[in-house]
Amino acid sequence: HTQRMQLFLQDESAAIPNTEIMPNYPPDTWAEKNLSGRTRQGQDRIGFVYVGALDVEHMYLKEFAEFVAGQPDRFYWDIFSNNISETALQYLKVLKADNISFRGAKPYADLPDLLPAYDVGMVLYKGHLKNFVYNVPNKIYEYHMCGLDVWFPLQLEGAWELITTSTYPRICKVDFEDLAGAASGLLSHEGLSFHRNSFKAGSAFSTLMTHLRSNMEIHAQDR
Repeated sequence: HTQRMQLFLQDESAAIPNTEIMPNYPPDTWAEKNLSGRTRQGQDRIGFVYVGALDVEHMYLKEFAEFVAGQPDRFYWDIFSNNISETALQYLKVLKADNISFRGAKPYADLPDLLPAYDVGMVLYKGHLKNFVYNVPNKIYEYHMCGLDVWFPLQLEGAWELITTSTYPRICKVDFEDLAGAASGLLSHEGLSFHRNSFKAGSAFSTLMTHLRSNMEIHAQDR
C-alpha cells in the first residue's frame, strides 16, 4: 500500500496533501464465523481454491495446474471465475486433470459460505506490472478471513508485510517457478496457533472517518 501511494504521488504534477490509504477489506460479517477449530489433522487431501479473473499469460496458471495435476492423491483445486480467458479454458481442457475443476462463477455474497470448505486460497499474478508488484490483492484478505491459508507469488512485494510464520491461517509468499520445493514446508499447521487478523471493512472505514474529521477540524480552526 505504501509503495503504491508513493508511486501515485510521483505521477501527479501537483502536491496532494492529507492522503490516506484505505485497504479494501471484506465486510465485517465475514469475521463472525468461528473458524478456530479448522485443522488438517487426518485430512486425506488438501483443497486449493482460486476465485477471480484468470488467464495464462499474466498468471501462474500452468505452473500451479501442473503441480496439482501431478499429485491427485494429495491435492485438488477448484476454480471459480466469471472472467476466464479462452486460452485458460482451453489449457484446462487439454490438461484433463481429474483433480482440477472449473466451477463457473459465484456471487461475492456467497464466498463466506463457500471458501471455508477449502484449505488454501491462491493468488496467481506474475507481477508483470508495478500495479501488481506493489498491490495487495483483495483475495488475500478474503481468503484469510474465511480461514484459508494464502499462497501468493513472491513477486508481489506489496503483500510481504502480511506474511505470517507462527500462526494460521498462514499468508505465505511462494516461488511458483519451484513449487515442489516451496510448498514442502507450507502444507502443515503443526506447531502453529490459530490467529485470524482483523481485516474488516468497518475498521478501515472507522479509521478513514477519524482522519477526515481531524482534518476538517484543523481546516475549521485555520479559518
